[in-house]
Amino acid sequence: MSIVSGPELRTRGVQQARLDRVARIQSRLSSYYTPGQYDNPLNPVSYGAVAELLLESMGTFDALVCPVGSGGSSSGIGSFLRALNPQLKLIGVDTPGSVLFGAPAGPRQLRGLGNGLIPPVLEHTLFDEVHWLDAGTAFTATRRLHAEHALYMGPTSGAAHHVARWYAERHPELRVMALFPDEGHRYTNTVHNDVWLSRNGFLAPPPSAPRTLDHPAQAAGSWSRYSWQRRTRDEVVALAEGAVV
Repeated sequence: MSIVSGPELRTRGVQQARLDRVARIQSRLSSYYTPGQYDNPLNPVSYGAVAELLLESMGTFDALVCPVGSGGSSSGIGSFLRALNPQLKLIGVDTPGSVLFGAPAGPRQLRGLGNGLIPPVLEHTLFDEVHWLDAGTAFTATRRLHAEHALYMGPTSGAAHHVARWYAERHPELRVMALFPDEGHRYTNTVHNDVWLSRNGFLAPPPSAPRTLDHPAQAAGSWSRYSWQRRTRDEVVALAEGAVV
């Protein structure tokens, strides 16, 4: 078993250190193939079929809410739909501690979305708005999704539903779609377990609305949002540094 060493963690971060170790192992095993979730351009391309299925099943809609991890599904589906409808709103869902959209790096209790590195497949200029939800908010939203709609899902789905519900209430004239990428069976003993939630302090009710940020560097707390406006990550980060973009 290969262990990620201390120097690797300090210089590249946990996720990049893991990828570097996989690359070194594969270099010695030429008969094996690594799909490359974060940098393979075929990752987002493959989601064109999902976008087609959405249109065939649901018809047209005005806004799409996507949890973002590697960026493959959100960028792939978003780019396909945006080509057909330039006015489509794409709302990304992230979590505090993730660096995907310019927030400071830190520990993340909510897994399945967010990242400690910037995947090349993530196309930032597709996004109109970004939300950051912490674990407690996502877990409570996941339980509410089950209680109110009988959908037994995981916390990234709960986070997406929480944002989509708020966005739809704020924009009643729009038809809003949300992607639910994870099911609940992996979380039977955690998110869907009252004892576990209570023991870990995740039973507090979530806020009814997000805090609007002046910049992603302020992302913290239960729930916050930022108007991304289809800019690159460098453009947004430069704003916090006082640069003229």
